[in-house]
Amino acid sequence: MSQPTRFPWGDFPDVFIHASESLVKRHRAYASAKSGVQANKVNHTGANGYARLQRQAIFSGVASLGLNYVLVDDFIGQGGTLANLRGHILAQGGHVLGATALTGKDYSAKLAPTDLQTAALRRQHGHIEDWWRQRFGFGFNCLTASETRYLCRTSTSERIIERLEEVAG
Repeated sequence: MSQPTRFPWGDFPDVFIHASESLVKRHRAYASAKSGVQANKVNHTGANGYARLQRQAIFSGVASLGLNYVLVDDFIGQGGTLANLRGHILAQGGHVLGATALTGKDYSAKLAPTDLQTAALRRQHGHIEDWWRQRFGFGFNCLTASETRYLCRTSTSERIIERLEEVAG
């Protein structure tokens, strides 16, 4: 599996969500809005958190050095797709000003985890951060707030590894 590029969040602004999920899914153009431009198909629709973490979106294409970008997605769940697109652009010298999504979970609009959230994850599961970095290409400081919350709700680090291995098949 190719690894995505991610960066720490700093003071990244909250994602602007345009409409409720129920309204969007009833729209006649919803199916066509689900088509994307990423380099791999991750099948996140309806997937659980471990599947979303395991199947990372990878992006291709060229971002222009010094150009400003606003990220756009159809749905924000854990925010990993936006995090990886942001990383793809930043790695090429572009600037990401913010992000917007057609719909998503309100609690996922905040992509940047707080220092307290990251510290809590490291207290609970920090001994697997090197394993995580080798597997996914980035450390806990590059996770989204929603991904961080999801992992913190897992009782043991071994369970995180087991669940990710189950999804990997």
